[in-house]
Amino acid sequence: MHGTRCLTAFVAVSLVTVACAAATQGNGASTRSSREPITVEELVSHQRLSNALEAVQSLRPRWLRPRGPASFSGAAPVIVFMDNVRMGGVDFLLGIPLDRVTQIRYFDAADATTKWGTGVAGGAIEVVTTSPLKPGRA
Repeated sequence: MHGTRCLTAFVAVSLVTVACAAATQGNGASTRSSREPITVEELVSHQRLSNALEAVQSLRPRWLRPRGPASFSGAAPVIVFMDNVRMGGVDFLLGIPLDRVTQIRYFDAADATTKWGTGVAGGAIEVVTTSPLKPGRA
């Protein structure tokens, strides 16, 4: 009887370990740390992507999950900043074409609050774009 319980416990622990390892692999993002920024080089290597939302969904899906207890109503949303300007929620990423993006970076709540102040309890995604050319410049 004791041997059966030990075997059952071993099998259960093994299954949980395998499940956790598989869950952390997710959508091809296993080759990159979840905190590493998405760079132009990485975007170029994934030519099938057309906007910033598709890039984050494919390359760093964890960035899109709301985090932290903002209130009793649920987790705080992730906020998007573009070129250091607050734009809104993650849906804003849909309208950012990748040909303008130089980097996409995730900030946890503490780092986002340090950079942009309060109101980013769910973390933030910062999109850095190429500067538009100024009139009269080539």
